[in-house]
Amino acid sequence: GVTVLYARDQPWLRAYGLTAHPNLLGAILAALLVLLLPAWRPARSGQKAILLVAILLGLAGLFFSFSRSAWLAGAVGGFVWVAMQWRGRVRRPTARQLVALLVPVVLIVLFLFVYGDLVLSRFIALDSPVEARSIAQRLSDARLALDVFARDPWLGAGLGHYVDAASVTDSEAARVHNVLLLAAAELGIPGFLIVLAL
Repeated sequence: GVTVLYARDQPWLRAYGLTAHPNLLGAILAALLVLLLPAWRPARSGQKAILLVAILLGLAGLFFSFSRSAWLAGAVGGFVWVAMQWRGRVRRPTARQLVALLVPVVLIVLFLFVYGDLVLSRFIALDSPVEARSIAQRLSDARLALDVFARDPWLGAGLGHYVDAASVTDSEAARVHNVLLLAAAELGIPGFLIVLAL
């Protein structure tokens, strides 16, 4: 299915750990990495070493999930954290702070050097059978979610009842990959606005 990507003339299984899908693993890791970052500054030296190992392992898992949305979420979260750390500071970051930032960057550059073609396949080879299937499935799921939303835009299908409501139109319906569309379909306009505010 779409839990693989196709590069180097063969399919590659995307990392999904103990979750049901690589995108779910990526989302969990991106969120956990962003939540770990505030613990960095007040931590002592030994704790910082443990945190660095956890962050590096999390980055590796995030990278190998090959989840574009999780990559984007992790990058934005990390950028916001770094910007908040140095906001309003006149003095330059210390050498230790720069090294701590450099280690994850070096890891990512190394992964890109070795697996750059796999990353590019997620962005450039959109007409490959795997990516075309993924895009077609997402578009179909989005149309189905909009159909469920249109049936009851104020209350939605009810929390946790999306698949049941979507099965009326498509017997092979699955949960839509887009959180905002899922919120709109299950919770209607009020739920959509609350999730959007979050």
